[in-house]
Amino acid sequence: MRRFYRRESGSILVFVLWIVIFLSVTAVTLGEQAQLGAALVVGRVQRVKAHASAWAGIISALDELRGDPSALEKMSFEERKAFHHGELKDGRFDIFYKQEGQTRDGIQEEEAKINLNALTAQTSQVLFQLIQLLGFDEEHSRVVAASVVDWRDDDHDPPGSGYGAEDDFYSRLAKPYRCKNAAFDSLEELMLVRGVSRELYEKMKDYATIYPKSASRLGINFQTAPAVVIQALGRSFIGDYGRLTVDDADQLAGKIIDFRRGDDGKDKTGDDRKLDAALLGLTTSQEVLFQKMLPFKADQSNYFSIHSRGVYKTAAVNLEAVIRRQDLSILAWRMTDE
Repeated sequence: MRRFYRRESGSILVFVLWIVIFLSVTAVTLGEQAQLGAALVVGRVQRVKAHASAWAGIISALDELRGDPSALEKMSFEERKAFHHGELKDGRFDIFYKQEGQTRDGIQEEEAKINLNALTAQTSQVLFQLIQLLGFDEEHSRVVAASVVDWRDDDHDPPGSGYGAEDDFYSRLAKPYRCKNAAFDSLEELMLVRGVSRELYEKMKDYATIYPKSASRLGINFQTAPAVVIQALGRSFIGDYGRLTVDDADQLAGKIIDFRRGDDGKDKTGDDRKLDAALLGLTTSQEVLFQKMLPFKADQSNYFSIHSRGVYKTAAVNLEAVIRRQDLSILAWRMTDE
C-alpha cells in the first residue's frame, strides 16, 4: 500500500511540474504577444500622426500658393523656407522635390516640365530631344516620342512613319491591351507605351508631366524649367532651320539658366532675376532660336506638385499632391514610398 502511494505521489508531482511548465510558457507567450500588440498600437498611432503632419505640409504649401504670384516670386529664401519646413506639436513636415538628381526645398511648377498631354506630331520633337539628352539613342527616342502621341491622340490610325504604336502593336504583346487614345491620367501610364522601360521612366519622370490634361498647346516656364528641358525645346528646332545648331540650343539654355539664377548661381533664392532676352547677350542665331521658342513660353505656372514628408518619432509618411492655382483645388494625391 505504501509503495503504491509513493508511485502515485510521484506521478502527481510530475503532472504538477508539467502544468507549471505549461503555465510558464503560456505566460511568457501572452506577455510577448501583449508587448507586440502594444508596439503595434504605438506604431499605428505614430503613423497616424506622421500622416497628419504630411497633410499639414500640403496645407502650408496651399497657403503659399494662395498669395499673389508676383509677391511669391519676390519672397526671400528665408520667407520661402518658413513654408517648406514646419515643426508641429506632434511631428514635423518637409516639402521638397527632386530634379536633376538633387533634392530641393519647396514646391515644383508642372509647367517647368514637358506636358505629355500637350504633345502633337509636330511638338513631339521636344520629347524626342529630351530622351536623347537623357542618354538614349536616336531610333529609340523616335519610337517613344511618336508612341506617346499615338497613346493620347483620339485616332486609331497606324503610324505612317513606323515609329509610333496603335492597337496593332499592343494587341500582339504577350499580355495584350489596347492603345488608350485619350489623355494620360497618370505619369505611370508611360510604362504602358511602346519603348518605355523602367529605366527610361525613372530618368524621364522628373521632366515630364500630364498637367494640365486639356492643354491646347505646349507651354514651358522658362523661369523655372531645368536646363535639360530648355535644351530639348531649343534642339527641337534644329532640323527645320539649317543655320541653327545644337551648340546654339545648348548655349542659349545655359545663358537662360545663368541669368535667371542671379549672382549666387542658385535657383529660387533672393537674388533670382526675371528673364529678359535683351540682357542675355545672345548671338544672332541664338536670337533667332529664342524667337522660335517664344510661342511655347508659359508666362506663369498654374499647376504645382507638392511632395510633403511628415515625421513623428520613428514614423514617416510621404504624400504627393497636384494643385491648380486658380481655385487651389487638389487634382490628385497619393501616398508614396519616397
